[in-house]
Amino acid sequence: MQARTGHWIELTASGGELALHDTTTAADGQGREGMLVSFTAEEPLETLERRLRAAGFHPQGTVVDQEWGRSLFVRAPDGTIVQIDEQDPELCT
Repeated sequence: MQARTGHWIELTASGGELALHDTTTAADGQGREGMLVSFTAEEPLETLERRLRAAGFHPQGTVVDQEWGRSLFVRAPDGTIVQIDEQDPELCT
C-alpha cells in the first residue's frame, strides 16, 4: 500500500509489515532527513522501550501520539531512524 501523497509505502509479508517513510515530509519529521524504517510492535511501547534501553538503544524522545496510535523512535547502530508503532484498532482503519 502506498500513501496518496507518495511519501510512504507499506510492504506486507507473512511475518509482518515493513513501512518506509520520507521523513522530510512526515508530519512528525522533526527535522529528520532521508528515509526511516517503521515496524509495528506486538507489545506495549513502554515494555519495548525498557528492553531497548537495557540493550543500549536509547529512544529519541518519548512515546508520541499519532493519528493511528502511538510511536517510538530509536536510532539504529548505522544511524538509521527506526520508528516502532503501536496501532490503535479504533484509530487505524
